[in-house]
Amino acid sequence: MRMLVHFSKENDLRFISHLDMVHAMERALRRADIPMAYSKGFSPHAKISFSAPTPLGIPSSAEYMDVHLVKPLSAKIFVQRLNDVLPSDMHVLEAMEIDDDVPGVLGKAAIGCYTIRPYESVQWISQSHINVLMSMNDIIMEKRTKKGLKEINIRPCIKELILMREGQYITTKLLLPSVGGINPDILLEAFNIYTDVRTDVGDMAIHKDDILLEDGRVLLTEQSSWVNL
Repeated sequence: MRMLVHFSKENDLRFISHLDMVHAMERALRRADIPMAYSKGFSPHAKISFSAPTPLGIPSSAEYMDVHLVKPLSAKIFVQRLNDVLPSDMHVLEAMEIDDDVPGVLGKAAIGCYTIRPYESVQWISQSHINVLMSMNDIIMEKRTKKGLKEINIRPCIKELILMREGQYITTKLLLPSVGGINPDILLEAFNIYTDVRTDVGDMAIHKDDILLEDGRVLLTEQSSWVNL
């Protein structure tokens, strides 16, 4: 069987890399005595897959992992054991037992949901600024890739952009970089270039709230099967 796990990493843990987070979770799974399955060969490793990395420095309540187990374990016990040994800024939110023959969903995640607000509670953006970006067909921005900087049209990457509390913060849905999308810092820079908003990424609190499938559905359509603790 497998366990699909939804967890968060907040506060200081937003500064650890994705690889360090993976290693921390693997150590916690061993300390929690979770009966993980391992690959065969000279260098066996735990059979775990993780959702696409969250950008360094961004806290997230939208981390997922798929853990293969060698014997059955209830989701409730899994969550309790793991939360008992995880650091305080990492917490399992939900878990669901799934059969081995159920197709994986982590690789199908395509959209990241974010909340963006200034650290100081001020009105920094208006509906007119959002309307400017959303009415454009082309928003040309530079994106850093493995081959260097590349100009791309980010408009197709912006799936939703909503003003909240009269401009105190915004929520947005962006295509994930793993499917050719962007991180929120590029969206903020687009506001600087194409509108009269003037803000620095370092002045903004960005939080990753969830990840969705390409059609906007949550990773699991049968949400009633989740064990909430």
